[in-house]
Amino acid sequence: MTQNASPVRPKPITFIIGGLPCLSTSFEHDTP
Repeated sequence: MTQNASPVRPKPITFIIGGLPCLSTSFEHDTP
């Protein structure tokens, strides 16, 4: 939060990396 140098750099990367496993789990739960 104090890093105002590159807050947009790790944002999308973390979002994609953090969303990948979330989506995988969601799909696995969606399909029995």
